[in-house]
Amino acid sequence: MKKENFVTLINAILEQIEFEDEFVKDLQKYFDGHIVSTISANFIVKIIKILEDEMNSKDGIISWWLFETSSFVVEVNGKKMFLYSPEQLYDFLISQK
Repeated sequence: MKKENFVTLINAILEQIEFEDEFVKDLQKYFDGHIVSTISANFIVKIIKILEDEMNSKDGIISWWLFETSSFVVEVNGKKMFLYSPEQLYDFLISQK
């Protein structure tokens, strides 16, 4: 997969997650209780699955990066790699092939 396409998809997922978070915050102003949006959850899961297949990432690192941290440091062959952006995540995944 081209780096540009990978970055575009990761950024689209991040934008959708942010949009839905804002949507939920707005709804909570008018309704009592905790509101959870799952509007695009199935779609996002399918995109991540395709990304993981295309990048040969069998350990779920893309999901983990998106939902758990969005930035972390890994060590590869004694060299630290900083994964603060989708581009850096791509480079890491490519280095693991």
